[in-house]
Amino acid sequence: MQGFEAGGKLDIADVDIGLCNLSNARLHRGIFNNVSFGKLEAFNSVLNESTFLNINWPKGYRIVEFDSDIQTQIDDGHMKANSPELRINMYSRIVDTYCQLKNLCLKQNNKMGALRFQAHELNFTYKITRIRLFKFGVRGFLENFSDGAILFTNWLFSDFGTSWLKPLGALILATFIYTAVLAGRHDLGFTILWNPLDWGQHSCDAWHAASEIFFRLLSPVRGETLKTDWMKESVNIFGPLDFFARIFTSYLIYNFLRGTRKFNFNI
Repeated sequence: MQGFEAGGKLDIADVDIGLCNLSNARLHRGIFNNVSFGKLEAFNSVLNESTFLNINWPKGYRIVEFDSDIQTQIDDGHMKANSPELRINMYSRIVDTYCQLKNLCLKQNNKMGALRFQAHELNFTYKITRIRLFKFGVRGFLENFSDGAILFTNWLFSDFGTSWLKPLGALILATFIYTAVLAGRHDLGFTILWNPLDWGQHSCDAWHAASEIFFRLLSPVRGETLKTDWMKESVNIFGPLDFFARIFTSYLIYNFLRGTRKFNFNI
């Protein structure tokens, strides 16, 4: 169907398609019902007026992102030789395709599919932002730094909202490191023994003190029972450090909740 334009009514139902090439297609009000796509190529297509029902999307909800001419350039190693503007243009078309597919899923209340397509959409948005960050001089870096930081942390800590394990793991690791830093500077009732063979040397009181500090640091809201000398150090690095630790903890908790609620709530 490459370059296809549906002037009348396109109705495809009850078929398995190994490779469906919709590149440069204009489907208008086409209907796909009970269709299984092995691979879907939809570069530079207009799909948002169509209806997709009971669709088995390609594995990982990933389409064939580039048309054959661009894929040839990638395979030959010529992509890096292209100008930043050309790469942004190509990536923007992929972003638009994933955005259309996301909206098609939302029309059918398929929030899981919409979330998966949105993750790919944001991935290419991040690629565009990186080009603008590093290929357009100081001004481009300053103008796109905030967007780049948001997209980078979104990818790093949650895979664009599709993972709950990554923010949970990051939260536990960051809190453990913060606890170890504080224990190395203040007497909190325990010391960090890095060799697991030495952990048996801790008393029950030390384990209790360490657990209390660790689990309270997991929360950005701290109770009065954590009032120790290190919390009073507002004039040195630990005052600002604790402030940013609370922000970082809140961000990771948000991403954890976002990942666990992806089946039930809006993306």
